[in-house]
Amino acid sequence: MWCHTGRLVLPFESLTIAFKNLQYFVDTPPYITGGIIEGDIRIEGYPKVQWTFARISGYCEQNDVHSPHITVKESVTYSAWLRLPPEIDPETKVV
Repeated sequence: MWCHTGRLVLPFESLTIAFKNLQYFVDTPPYITGGIIEGDIRIEGYPKVQWTFARISGYCEQNDVHSPHITVKESVTYSAWLRLPPEIDPETKVV
């Protein structure tokens, strides 16, 4: 096949790929979960409570590769979708 520019165009058939019950697990290295935090940490002006903070927070490592084409909120939302169990409804994951 030739296109209007005179270049050869190879025919292709588009395909749809679907995943069902796909799971991906990565062991967390100990250096990420350990460490010392010093200073005054506040959330909305209130002192941080570690148990609550650990349940509601997430982070993106500086050495992770992030797309320059999406927002920080989109990155964090995607991270939540990957981390949270499937029993949690989609509306809660987006909050």
